[in-house]
Amino acid sequence: MILDYLSYIASFAMITSYIPQIIKIIKTKSAKDLSFLTWCMWILFMSIMAYRAIIIGDLPFLISQGGQVIMLIIVLILMVIYRK
Repeated sequence: MILDYLSYIASFAMITSYIPQIIKIIKTKSAKDLSFLTWCMWILFMSIMAYRAIIIGDLPFLISQGGQVIMLIIVLILMVIYRK
């Protein structure tokens, strides 16, 4: 039982870990030091893992991977907007 809660806590922590990067991009209005290709690859890989979570019915893993895909897309959009 406790492991179920730990999975949700870890999922939340992983998703929110992107917030400092998002805030930094917005504050500095720059994403020049970030690798566009790397972030695209992360989106691809996390999307594949989210799909796997759907197939096997693993809700905590789906929340984690799906949430990360959303945060990665936000970073990627900001990179396009603030690319110099």
